[in-house]
Amino acid sequence: MSGKYEFEKGGIELTSQSAPPSRKPVARSEMTQAVQAGNTLGFVDREPVLRRKQGPKRKEPQDKMSNPGPMRTTDAFRAF
Repeated sequence: MSGKYEFEKGGIELTSQSAPPSRKPVARSEMTQAVQAGNTLGFVDREPVLRRKQGPKRKEPQDKMSNPGPMRTTDAFRAF
């Protein structure tokens, strides 16, 4: 039985892949010079900025709660 992938004949030939060339480490002085040059040219830091959610300012942390259950129990809980 000859299959689509010809496993009976020994499989398919795969080409070998070489590892990507490794980068040489960058000296700290070169890195600081590059950062300073970027700052003088007007580049800005790409680190994410912590943003607060819009809405009213609350004085204490808020949380949501969901408690499914029988209607009589949830009504009593809401009344409490």
